[in-house]
Amino acid sequence: LPGEISERVELLPRSDGLWLSTIGSIRRYRPDAGLTVEPGLPEVSWYGLASTSDGQLLAAGRRGLYRRDSEGIWHGPLGQAELAFQVLDARDGTRWIASFRLHRQTADGTWSAAEAVEDLRFIRVLSELPDGSLWVGTHGNGLFIRDASGHWQVGEPRLAGEMITAIRPDAQGHVWVATEGGDLHQFQRGPMSVLERENGLRGRLLAAVTTAADGSLWLSSYGTGLYRVDPDRLLLTAIDTPCAAEVRAFRHAEGSLWIGAAQGLCEFMASDRVREHPLPFQVDGIEAAQGGLWLSSPNALYFWRDGKVEQSLGTAEGLPPSPLYRLLPMPDG
Repeated sequence: LPGEISERVELLPRSDGLWLSTIGSIRRYRPDAGLTVEPGLPEVSWYGLASTSDGQLLAAGRRGLYRRDSEGIWHGPLGQAELAFQVLDARDGTRWIASFRLHRQTADGTWSAAEAVEDLRFIRVLSELPDGSLWVGTHGNGLFIRDASGHWQVGEPRLAGEMITAIRPDAQGHVWVATEGGDLHQFQRGPMSVLERENGLRGRLLAAVTTAADGSLWLSSYGTGLYRVDPDRLLLTAIDTPCAAEVRAFRHAEGSLWIGAAQGLCEFMASDRVREHPLPFQVDGIEAAQGGLWLSSPNALYFWRDGKVEQSLGTAEGLPPSPLYRLLPMPDG
């Protein structure tokens, strides 16, 4: 592309080629024909491209919104001839148009201003997420989000004053937002949930969290024992174990959940049966290795296998005299 027209290029890959919106023209690249200028359009700046559900092409630019039909003929401007930065056909059938304000296009082709927060203006980027929410990026006023029920909220305050240049969700459900200043922001999806006493939590001195092989979530605490967590309903179920209330650590290994406590070690098996392995020391940390378990206690490290301690390490072997709490295996073993 000539340098003077490539300041801002939107790319849209389709089965009929790779489409580009550029300063002065809409262009298409095909391996057999190379890069060509699309005829039948005004020579103005073009900013956004989108495909309709029936395969037609939409282009947003300085003269408004244009549509290319299945015969290759361009029609427009569709509705009012106002500058359009981007167009998006949402899954519910709504056509959103980014302009000085956010617009909808009705069935008869007219534009209508969307009900939105007052500060939503100079819109540059539109993105619909899998949950049906519409993320709207502005030229200098940050980020705005419309949920699937139509409720609006202002996005991350730190983006106020930023020009949003791209919004993209990823396969993990996060949202990436790029700004003109060169920053890339990752938004974690969904609100933070807090488990409290009304969810079944009997104390706040939490020790450890782990996920078992079946995907279940477990939580331990100092003083109130072991819990199985239902993350969908945000409920906790207390699990009685011979290791009593002071559960300090756990680790899933060899098909069982190994529980460390003041009384030693407990094994919670897949059948929901619990077996106690009494030890003369408190277990604060657990890590699986070589068919056994490394166990940390306040001042020593032990290797336990098949019901007995095979190795013990303490200050004489170079460990510090301070308490040991957590263990982590390294890739090199």
